[in-house]
Amino acid sequence: MRFFSIFALILFGLLSPAFAACDEEVRDALGKFWQSGPFYYVSQKWNINFMRQMAGKIAPGNIEHRTLQVYDGIEAGEEILIGNKSWRDDGLGWMGPHFASWSHDVGIPKDFQFFQFIENASCAGDVEIAGSIYRKFNYKPGSFSKLSTAKEEKHTIYVDPANGLIARYERTSKNESFIKMVSTFRFDNSIRIKPPAVDLQGRKEKSIRVFNEVVEKSDPNCRNSVSDIINTAQNHYPFEYEIIGSLWSGVSRISGKFVPPYSISYYIHGVPYHGGDSEIVLINKAGWSRRKGEDWSELANGLRDYNNSAPVGRTLPHLLERFTY
Repeated sequence: MRFFSIFALILFGLLSPAFAACDEEVRDALGKFWQSGPFYYVSQKWNINFMRQMAGKIAPGNIEHRTLQVYDGIEAGEEILIGNKSWRDDGLGWMGPHFASWSHDVGIPKDFQFFQFIENASCAGDVEIAGSIYRKFNYKPGSFSKLSTAKEEKHTIYVDPANGLIARYERTSKNESFIKMVSTFRFDNSIRIKPPAVDLQGRKEKSIRVFNEVVEKSDPNCRNSVSDIINTAQNHYPFEYEIIGSLWSGVSRISGKFVPPYSISYYIHGVPYHGGDSEIVLINKAGWSRRKGEDWSELANGLRDYNNSAPVGRTLPHLLERFTY
């Protein structure tokens, strides 16, 4: 037993400098990430409730161009963010600028910003990905994180030995509710991001042209039939519904029941932090809500409470316009 204890102490003494060296290498790589000029990125974040895929480019100074955004299979168009301003293009033309409060967290791991607190790093050696060799490191986000979930996550970076820059990042967990992430990066000093040219008249003309094209290609009998079905259902028959996509972060879908003239229930499927696992019932002007595992509570002002809240209030007024039967 004494021999084993001595051996363990010796082994720990030999490994400690190695772990410390890995900590420093990871900190250096993460620190260098923010000081190495503009870059392209491709990112995917997901858990049991949602899937978000993005591609774009980032320049120093709080500037980003999100060239592709797909939420649960639905494209959300382009977006340019510069400081506290944003411009959006849904395919019909650019709009803006609008006020924006945002961060790079969507495509870049938040812990990259806190690289000085990285701890428990391990050097995993060289690995080959798509024909290229990278140095692999595993690490914990460090004591800066107040989330207990951080202990159940595994963080990995792949560093290009030629320039010391991070080429790939992975965040994984065995817990299906935790948000996983895979991002790849390619640095390019030629990247420039500027405010887009906004042509509202051109956007209006394109919108009308696209609308007319869709109408011309559609079957008027089918269109009228669908309209009749929706109007009849809203006025005469109760039904169940489901809304998928184009919701808010961390929420994958909304499902519920509708009974004319205006009694509706809906369940929000998603992360509790973002309003998921909650249920709402509205009957005329009265309303009740509850979170999973909790009792019902009455809403003093019924529907008005939720019309004035976010993000639920932004979705509720459009429920009857977006049913999937």
